Amino acid sequence: MRIFILLLLFSIFVTDPVIAEETSNGIHITSIGNLNLTQTQMDNWQQGGENTFAWQAGILTDITRETDRYNLKHSIKLAYGMSSIGDIEARKSIDELRLSSVLTFKSVKWANPYISIIGETQFSNGYEYTDNEKLSVSGFFDPGYFTESVGISYVFPFGLSTRLGLALKQTIADKYPITYTDDPETSKIEKVKYEKGLEIVGDYKKTFNESVNLVSRCELFSDLESFNKIDTKWETDLTSQLTEHFNVNFNLRLFYDSDISSKRQIRQFFSLGVNYTFL
Repeated sequence: MRIFILLLLFSIFVTDPVIAEETSNGIHITSIGNLNLTQTQMDNWQQGGENTFAWQAGILTDITRETDRYNLKHSIKLAYGMSSIGDIEARKSIDELRLSSVLTFKSVKWANPYISIIGETQFSNGYEYTDNEKLSVSGFFDPGYFTESVGISYVFPFGLSTRLGLALKQTIADKYPITYTDDPETSKIEKVKYEKGLEIVGDYKKTFNESVNLVSRCELFSDLESFNKIDTKWETDLTSQLTEHFNVNFNLRLFYDSDISSKRQIRQFFSLGVNYTFL
């Protein structure tokens, strides 16, 4: 967190002032938001069915300071949603809070050194549900993930940026260390897990026809001890207003961490909207 604050202060007080719009230098802000609602209400409906209500909201914001000497990019991703069916209480469907800062120094054409820090957690408690009860399994910064890295980055001309570097990763958990941080080979319950290794990150961002936005990120972290224990995070967001009457929102997230589960975890969200006025 200290590194994130230092990078933010560096971008505000130490860097060159924002210059004319016709150049690529200066501060650039992009933000994509979405809100999706689904509701069905029934009263004495003889054909059967259940009342339903679901909502999801999210925003992805990039704040970039560009100079001739470096590029500093802060990214903020917020996503939350809930759904309910019938008399069952509303349950969380998506919950994500992610902050990242990457400082890249412009040195040579083919590769540039970088420093980065990433923090990731969720807003509210997460539960596993059974027929009779719900079991709390996670919470705000429980777990929380932090990754600091330093290495070499490269930006391709077609929207793909990559980086490779040495990394330190910390996982913190207070109420749920058995699942996320504890080492079963020791008698003490560890609430913080430290890992060091190699980081590979790929970011792809593209806008098509000013109405379709695609953002995809893949993160790999390896402690260099075992090939089948490479932590993997891959997430793709597609937001589109294809026509006046047709809109699409799609999110796919794949997560693998062998310390949490021996199987990959997948979460997918898709909404399709059609609107048309006949008269």
